[in-house]
Amino acid sequence: TWPDINEDMTVPDYIVRGNIVIEDDVMLTVMPGVVVQFESAGDGITVANGALRAVGRGDKPIIFKGLRENKGSWLGLQFFSNDARNELAYCKVMHAGSTNGSQTAINVKGNLGIYPAQLKISNTEVSQSGGYGIIIDKVSHFGSFRTNSFHECDRAGARITNPQIGSLDASSNFFGNVLNYVEILGEGVVNYNVTLPRLAVPYLVENGDIRIMNGSLQVAPGAEIRFKPSTSIIVDETGVGSLVAIGTAAQPIVFKGTQNIRAAWKGVAIFNASTANVLRYCTVDGGGQLPQGVLSAGRANIVVGNSALNYPYANIENCIIKNSAGYGIYHGGNPSINVNPGQINGTAATANQFINNAAANIGN
Repeated sequence: TWPDINEDMTVPDYIVRGNIVIEDDVMLTVMPGVVVQFESAGDGITVANGALRAVGRGDKPIIFKGLRENKGSWLGLQFFSNDARNELAYCKVMHAGSTNGSQTAINVKGNLGIYPAQLKISNTEVSQSGGYGIIIDKVSHFGSFRTNSFHECDRAGARITNPQIGSLDASSNFFGNVLNYVEILGEGVVNYNVTLPRLAVPYLVENGDIRIMNGSLQVAPGAEIRFKPSTSIIVDETGVGSLVAIGTAAQPIVFKGTQNIRAAWKGVAIFNASTANVLRYCTVDGGGQLPQGVLSAGRANIVVGNSALNYPYANIENCIIKNSAGYGIYHGGNPSINVNPGQINGTAATANQFINNAAANIGN
């Protein structure tokens, strides 16, 4: 246990020279009001096989900061263990993310890409990182994540993968970084029922695809997801998952590329028969970069079905579908595309708006 030595929070209680490694099921407990300063770029705390529990209070936060108060002046906090006691609450993590590590203030990374790590983090402020605020890999998870703030970081406030979609909360703040978005790496799949909350910044799919397998991905009204080239969102035909994107007229859900051009990204692809698949009050913009499906079926903002062997389903209502490099909606195989007030197969839907698409509004 590291107790609070100095009541004056401008004076460090501990100065770390080196990288402290917590091993063999040991737990390091940092008490409220403690100030820890790290001397150089290779210094930090690495939780290898034990736990770090740093739970401060609103009036006595725990501070981890650089002795040199500039971005990237120390390594950061690294969590490689799956110990449920790992926790940061009412902490301030400043000046971390040096090039000696993964350039992130907090790194949650499973061992060997197989054994997961975990962390509970709440009411914690991460600022002035030399890279990301927090990174979590595809095998690891948050025990909980709520009411955190990430700002003044040299990259995005957070980088997550598909399994963590839905872990973040709408009360956390990711604004004020060099890259004002939450980055999603298309690694792993969505296998649980989760909600993607609306944030003050958009999500950005950096590479790969948001792939929904056996869980339902519900996108909150007003959320915005941007896609880099060669990325997409896919409801996999081998799973029973679904995409539920229900916005409102006042708060539509936006799926768009990072560039305001046709073919900026691949688009939305729905390949299974779940009757829960729905796009309502959504804007789908700039897709159709590449054909999607096992048969390279179609270039479109929205592809429903990819072969004659499956019976995909999608309910598409009150959407704006624009700037596709191909069709607005492409349906392959034997799809059911439901719109207000009925079912269509190849007939334009009056409830949706089709704007500036390169090919027909709906095709197969």
